[in-house]
This record gives sequence, structure tokens and C-alpha cells, in this order.
Amino acid sequence: MNEEKTSIFKRIFNLKFFAALLLLLVLLGGAYIFCGQQAKRHAAAIFNVAMAEQSSLKGTFTVETIDAHLDGTVNFTNLLWADKQNKPLLTAKKGSLKVNPLDVILRRTGARSLKAIELEEADCILDFDHNMQGDIIAADHKQEPHSSSTSENKERNVNLPDKIGSKELVLRNCNITVINQKLQYKLTQVNGKINYAPKLITLDVKTGKFGGTMVGDGLELSGQIKREQQPDTLDMQLKLTNVVPSSLGLQGVHNAVSLTGKITGTSLKPIIDGSIHFSKLDFPKMHFTHVDGKYHYENSVINVMDVNANIFGGSIDMLGEYHLRSRAHKIFITGHDLQADQYFQAENIHCTLQLELEMLNSGNVHNTIYRGRFRSGEGKYNKYAFNSMSAAFTIIQKNLHFKTLILDTDIGEFHAKSLDIVNGKADLDGLSWHPHHRIKRSKKDIPG
Repeated sequence: MNEEKTSIFKRIFNLKFFAALLLLLVLLGGAYIFCGQQAKRHAAAIFNVAMAEQSSLKGTFTVETIDAHLDGTVNFTNLLWADKQNKPLLTAKKGSLKVNPLDVILRRTGARSLKAIELEEADCILDFDHNMQGDIIAADHKQEPHSSSTSENKERNVNLPDKIGSKELVLRNCNITVINQKLQYKLTQVNGKINYAPKLITLDVKTGKFGGTMVGDGLELSGQIKREQQPDTLDMQLKLTNVVPSSLGLQGVHNAVSLTGKITGTSLKPIIDGSIHFSKLDFPKMHFTHVDGKYHYENSVINVMDVNANIFGGSIDMLGEYHLRSRAHKIFITGHDLQADQYFQAENIHCTLQLELEMLNSGNVHNTIYRGRFRSGEGKYNKYAFNSMSAAFTIIQKNLHFKTLILDTDIGEFHAKSLDIVNGKADLDGLSWHPHHRIKRSKKDIPG
């Protein structure tokens, strides 16, 4: 009898337990649905409050659709940020804001509760002044000569306070134009993440093709910006893929170069040290392969050093400097053991050349000066032997011009006004003989 009562009691208890559990689940589900509906209902208000209470970004913000979720995510489509003149500063096909979940329910969202922003297919122009202070500007912004839109006397669209807490910015397939005085870079397919904290910014950004001051296939930038003291200090890695040198003013050099580097220094004076690589490099009358070297960037000047390459059966060393703002550049090349038949593309001249070449440009892309000289050891021209061959030369419009070419032989020196390549053979034009003082002239020894 007692066992039956106990069994009945257990059944009643289990029924009450499951009923209570079911009621709890219904209440929780109802609360979740209610809160979700409240969040969705107040999504626009949440967005408007967040934009109205913040003072860092000037202008107005509008979206086409907006939706909020209990996890603190506010999604939107077709974002437009316009300045006071209603000129577009930033557009985004879609994106989201991340805030504290409780703030979504209680409608107390403000700038301080904003944790993250994600933008997809956004377009904007980021302008830096000489102090590397950034601002977002309209596309038709007119910049005064030798000044920047972000100067102190200009009204800025972006004014970040010193204390804004930790934020995260996620970019997906965006187009960003970066301007720094005379330099302009148009970055496409920008993807990455930037985490901002009061004393540290970390970033990992990759792009697709880019143009403007420099043209290339891709850029990768990652690392840290330390904000413990001013100016900010840099510790980042850089990779540029398939940069086209002619876009930098190196006339006629269309071979792509890839660069990697470590960025140090400060935001006002960044320093980059790294390496460069060309699979091949074509200058007028010269075609290099396996070109590798190092570079140092500082104060808008790129110094190239320790560059080695193969050419004409020999090798070269190269160094130079390039001024990023003026595009002026100078390059010095020293060639070792170059084969004359390959250098002149002539089958009837054989010797080994030592070469010195300099390329000078003051910033005018169409006014590069190529000049140099070479000297050889023993060799042959046609069937005639010589002790050495030397010449000073210039390259004008891809044509090689000699000031005087000298063949030194046992019977004297033969001077030529020019060396022309005719049907794959070298032809010395305007040839004259200058005997050594100790040797008498002999017409039969003059090469014809």
C-alpha cells in the first residue's frame, strides 16, 4: 500500500516538474521573442541614437534597411555618410554595428557602447596631412596648393577623441583612396581587420589591384601601431606584389617588381627596410634576369642597394635612389665579365667587358639620361686580335651612341666614330689608326 502511494506521488511530482519546466521554456521563449521584436522594432531608433550621440564623425548618416538582433548586432544596407553640404563621404552596400546586447533591449545605445563596425563594398577617400592626421573627404574636395584638407584651420569630418575605448573595424571588398599631399593610392578589394585600443592599434589588411602614384597587383599590411607616446611608433610588415616601375616614372621599365619590408620608425617618419625581386628587368638595350636586392625607405626617398642580376653571360651590381614625391631618380650599374657578342648582339666581336652605366632623371619621365663606359680584355674583331676595347657611350631613344670607341692593338690604336650592327655583325664606322710612338705605321696591318 505504501509502495503504491509512493509511486503515485512520484508520478504527480514528475508531472508537475515537467509542467513547470515547460512553462519556464514557454516564458523564456516568449521573452526571447518579445525582446527580439523589441530589438527589431527599435532598430532604427538604436541606429539614430548611436549616430546622434557620437561627436567623432560629422555629417548625416542614412540607411535603406536596418535590423537589430539580441546578440547586439545591428545590420543595415546602403549606408550613406554625407557632409554638411550633402556631399558623399562614405557609402557601403551593407554592414553592421556591434553593441552590448542589453543596450539593444533597453534602447540605451550610444557611442560608448559601440564595439565593432563591419563595412562591405564601401567606398571612401582617406586624406592624411603632413602630420599624418587622417580625415575622410568628399570626392570633389578641392585641396589648396601646398596644403592639406586636414590642416588645423580646416573643419574635419573625423575627430576621434583620446578616449573612445576599444573598437574593431572589419572591411570586406572595399575601395579606399589614400591621399598624403602629392601622393595618391587607389586601393581596390580591401579586406581586413583593424582593432583599436587606447594604447595599441593592430591591423591585418590585404588589397587587390591598386593604382595612382604606384600601380600594382596587391598590397598586404599587418602589425602594430603603438600609441603609448607621441608620435605613434610602428612595427609592421609590408608586401607589395607586381608593382610596375614605369608608374613611378622609370621610363620604359614595365617589368613587375615585388617588395617585402619591415616598417619601423614613427607615424611622422616611417622607415622601411626590405628586399626587392624582379624575375626579369628590361632597360633600353639591356635585359636582366634574376634581379634581387635590398632597399631602405626614409623621408620619401627609396635607396636601393646590394642588387645583383645576370645579363649578357655575366653579372651586374646595382644601386640607386628614388625620390617618391618628385620622381627624380638615379641608378648606377657596374657590369662584370659581360660577353661582347651578347652585349652588341654581334657574332663577329668577342671579348669580356667591364661596364659602368648611370641613369639620371630629374623628375621628367621623358627625360632620362643614360650614359656609361666599358673596357674589355683581349679579344677579336672579325679575325683581328686586340689587347682591349674601350668606349664612352650614351643611349638616346633606345639607340646606342659612342663618343669614341678605341681598339688597342700591338700596332696602335684604332678609333671608330660609331659601332653599327648590320645583319648581326658589328661594323666600325669612321675607323682611323693612331700608331704607338714606338711602332711605324703599316697599312697592311690595318683591319678592314
